[in-house]
Amino acid sequence: VKRIDYALSGAYEMGDAYWKINGWLLERKLGMHVIPEGTVDREQKLDDYASKRIRNMYPTYSNTPEFIRFIRWFPLVGSFPTYTSEFIRTQWYRTPKIFLADMKSSNKRVRARGTATAVRWTLMNALAGEAVAALVVLMLRLLDDEDWRRMTPEEEKYKRETLPPYHK
Repeated sequence: VKRIDYALSGAYEMGDAYWKINGWLLERKLGMHVIPEGTVDREQKLDDYASKRIRNMYPTYSNTPEFIRFIRWFPLVGSFPTYTSEFIRTQWYRTPKIFLADMKSSNKRVRARGTATAVRWTLMNALAGEAVAALVVLMLRLLDDEDWRRMTPEEEKYKRETLPPYHK
């Protein structure tokens, strides 16, 4: 059982690690526009720059607040508060902070990147609710055996008459 648990945990962590490594490599590449050529310890500074951004923009469960770590051990709660806490930290706190700082940068490329990130973040957050609502309506239409529309009072009365007593 321990071997299976270890293997499954490793497979799950490998997925997180894959995206963090890809993100880190991209941030490091983009950081070359931030840290000028000829800077002392440029390679180390690029590594630090990329690491800090990834740690702040990707879920990092070691950053979970102590309170959340405490309540996740409650059997009915499980690890869900940890994910939610990290989602809020990365998407609603750190990411806006980072793109606002990027938009104030004196570096033209960093400003452009910050603006692009702000636009994507805003559109994603503005349209996410609408997309979910549209999907729910679509699912209801697909699951319903009749047209998805408001019933006339006569249709509703007929349907209610055919229902079992506990549904009326």
